[in-house]
Amino acid sequence: MSTNELFDIARNLIEHEDNLINNRITWFLIFQGLLFGAFFQALSLFEGTKLPKPSEHQGYLLYALVLLCIVGSVSGLVAGIAIGTAENQITQVMKWWKDQPKGGLEHLPISGTPGFTVGAIVLRGSYFLAAFALVWATFLFLLFRAARR
Repeated sequence: MSTNELFDIARNLIEHEDNLINNRITWFLIFQGLLFGAFFQALSLFEGTKLPKPSEHQGYLLYALVLLCIVGSVSGLVAGIAIGTAENQITQVMKWWKDQPKGGLEHLPISGTPGFTVGAIVLRGSYFLAAFALVWATFLFLLFRAARR
């Protein structure tokens, strides 16, 4: 295979993984937006005037809020793992391309990174999604704490 063909293979692989990451993050953010909307709408129902029988329905409402927190946390972890897998694939392709003989075509750099560096820390998209899981876990903690009072 020529260097140009190898370059096209590497570029197509990175483009494919990048598209997967973009699509997964877009759908994840849409899903999280719906969950946040449902969570805060349900939370607003704790106001006594909005429930027909507050003593009966508050327990069910608390279960629904807990379920939303669990679904939000798990979806953040699952999406983070899926994005992490694509980021790792980009890293492997970059290493593969670096090891290929260029045959005088060193001017063909591959630009694709699984994140960006800030100081000594590499920030990746999968970390962003894991942060959502942490937010939902915090909501769950606050719900349990409020329920004890």
